[in-house]
Amino acid sequence: MAPALCFTPSAGTGLRGAAALAGSSSAAARRVARRADAAPRCALEEPTTRGASVSSPKAPEPVVLGVPPEAVSYSEPAAPLTAPGDIPEMDTAQLVAKAKAVADDVAARPGYYSSIAGVTGGGLVAFVVASAVVSALDKIPVLPSALELIGLAYTSWFVYRFLLQEETREELKEEVQDFLGKSR
Repeated sequence: MAPALCFTPSAGTGLRGAAALAGSSSAAARRVARRADAAPRCALEEPTTRGASVSSPKAPEPVVLGVPPEAVSYSEPAAPLTAPGDIPEMDTAQLVAKAKAVADDVAARPGYYSSIAGVTGGGLVAFVVASAVVSALDKIPVLPSALELIGLAYTSWFVYRFLLQEETREELKEEVQDFLGKSR
């Protein structure tokens, strides 16, 4: 934020001083001088700076947080950071063996891992496309409210049809189990 500058009219400076320096004794110069005397003083101005044509508030001292008052020496190495308790040593031979086993598995089954990569990539593309479609539909004026109303109505019907009575809950449970049994 830029410091606030304040106009402080006084003799020899400001509007009154400009009229006096110009040597004008006209009515306009007297009106300017009266306005300058009646002008409000700057609230940020210190009382001891009267007489200056322009003053700014005293800048506050900079405050630096987090720095200790004593000098910090960076030539000494810092103590290593450790987690509470014992940290187990890493066996690099075991780590290399595990990495080699994973690499061998990928080389032995390239079709499996490529299908996982393809499904993941396809899911990402489907998500981006679905997001674009939803944002486009959301810009149509009445459609979002209508879709919310349809969703609320369907949810209400589903609760009434399948969840309120014990017999219908059992029926829903059997349908779900049949569906899962067929898909396996």
